[in-house]
Amino acid sequence: MYIKFCGAARTVTGSCHMIEYQGGAILVDCGMRQGADTKGELGESKLPFSPEKICAVLLTHAHIDHSGLIPLLFKRGFAGEIVTTKATAELAGIILPDSGHIQEQEAEYTNRKNTRAGKPTVEPLYTVKDANRSLESFRAVSYGDTVEIAPKVRARFTDVGHLLGSAAIEIWISEGGKTTKLLFSGDIGRDDRPILQDPQPVEGADYVIMEGTYGDREHEISSEADKEAELVKVLREGIARGGNIVIPSFAVGRTQELLYFLKRMMLKNELPGLERIPVYIDSPLGISATKVYERCAMGYYDFEAMEVAKSGSPFDFPSLRVAQTADESKLINEQQGTNIIISASGMCDAGRIRHHLKHNLFRKDSTIVFVGYQANGTLGRLLLDGAERVKLFGEEIQVNAAIRQTEGFSGHAGRSELISWLKGLSCKPECLFLVHGEDEALTSFAGEVERLGYNTVVPKLLEEYELAPGRAKKVVPELSAPRGDEHEDVFIGKKLQAACEEWKLCGAVSIWRNGAPLYEDALGVADYDSSKLNSLHTTFPLGRITSVYTAALAFRLSQAGIISLDDKLSKYVDEYSHAGELSLLQLLCGGPLPPDYMERSVIPCCQRRIREEGLSTREAQALLDRAKGRTYSNEEIIAMINPLDVL
Repeated sequence: MYIKFCGAARTVTGSCHMIEYQGGAILVDCGMRQGADTKGELGESKLPFSPEKICAVLLTHAHIDHSGLIPLLFKRGFAGEIVTTKATAELAGIILPDSGHIQEQEAEYTNRKNTRAGKPTVEPLYTVKDANRSLESFRAVSYGDTVEIAPKVRARFTDVGHLLGSAAIEIWISEGGKTTKLLFSGDIGRDDRPILQDPQPVEGADYVIMEGTYGDREHEISSEADKEAELVKVLREGIARGGNIVIPSFAVGRTQELLYFLKRMMLKNELPGLERIPVYIDSPLGISATKVYERCAMGYYDFEAMEVAKSGSPFDFPSLRVAQTADESKLINEQQGTNIIISASGMCDAGRIRHHLKHNLFRKDSTIVFVGYQANGTLGRLLLDGAERVKLFGEEIQVNAAIRQTEGFSGHAGRSELISWLKGLSCKPECLFLVHGEDEALTSFAGEVERLGYNTVVPKLLEEYELAPGRAKKVVPELSAPRGDEHEDVFIGKKLQAACEEWKLCGAVSIWRNGAPLYEDALGVADYDSSKLNSLHTTFPLGRITSVYTAALAFRLSQAGIISLDDKLSKYVDEYSHAGELSLLQLLCGGPLPPDYMERSVIPCCQRRIREEGLSTREAQALLDRAKGRTYSNEEIIAMINPLDVL
């Protein structure tokens, strides 16, 4: 039996895990990649498996980063069932067609530009029709029922409190006379959240695949009363500023939670005058999702929400307005005074929220309130990180609005809550795989749980493990001859790239014959924090242009008389403005690098960390010095090179 991590590995989007066993293969989730993940190895649309070989998909919940590529799966040949809870199936019934509509719109926009530029047209990732066809294969199950997924494969769904219908999934697979149990946590919710029940206990398993989104930090606010008080504080400040309060919000889950809190605040008169301020839901999907929440109360709401629902919808109040059409959406920005505008998407990467940001970011009286996680590479993260200007619809916008974040609305368990969930399992697993988190968060969390005695792995994207009795063994692809349809150089390059990533090597090779390039390649990962692949002219953050591999190669070529380390870089790479100022020796072995060789985002990130951690002047300067480039002594370089084998 094998597990392959096809998404959400050291990142937070594109959740997808494949289990192969004797007789078939199943997926747990098939989510859309978002933000920086769309620029990764798989891009937006690659599926690292054959869809027609998948027997079934088990879906933990409906969020797009877990469900968004299901229509594409069908489009490319999948013919099995999607097994999930009733509420998740209902939410997917509105989320996936909406996503198909967005794909069609984006393709239409791209094709208008391509046609004018004489470029080829593109197809949408999938269409509304594709999405609706996939919905025909959903099978709804109830919490606690053990159901057959395929021959010798059974599963059980347990409420995990993250979203309406969300579940941890236990899977039993029998092969070779032995039954192995896997447990997928899904996204783990938090205790004392409004509307939903708390995460329910789950039995242990041989192997646990667990999320770690907030594995490196705690939530400062945990109780429902504190969350409400925090929201009151932010709204009071926004109202005092006099302009609009714009809240980017996930249409499904977060929007309903906001409406629930706003209604309760009005009933309790916690913020006098709030009832007179128009509240706009500008998200057709959010409106549809609210209707699903209203009709799926039984079996999913907590006690308090059920009590509120007895007297009507928990999400409706007199000042609530909805904007279904694009024209209705545009009219919102013509309203005077203060308006509360709740719009999707939650990370500001798409949807009507981008129009509201365009009309409000430049206004000093406006307030932008983030109530959810913002992944790397998204507009939401840029704004939270202090961007002074952003580009929207081709126009550069000055950020003058107040940018605020209410931490208490996170739907993901914090560090201690994750540990409590893990300790609640009836036994320790043979191996704990940590997924769905950024590299730093997962690495930190792995260290914590390892100290508690758990055998822990933080897999990389596309890594595969054999789930053997008593252990999980990583599958390392072997070097072999290329197939007939693969060009030898390309094939070997792929294998060497995989080896360099595994061995943490990095460098560039350029071989010339008779004055012309014969072979050029760049190998390894330039920056392991952001999984940035090396290229022939990579801009290395944090001074990492110095690498053992490159330095060793340069020294050996120098010894052979092929190059001179005293040569200026301009002799080899003349397109850099500073190439004439650097010798190869300076570049490889010493001296701060010119600004061209450093990511512009590094220094702002360091300055943000200085503010957040309250570093002393000395600590702050040391951090900035490290960011600007590390100097290696000759002795350090020689110590790195001498142990290397030369092939």
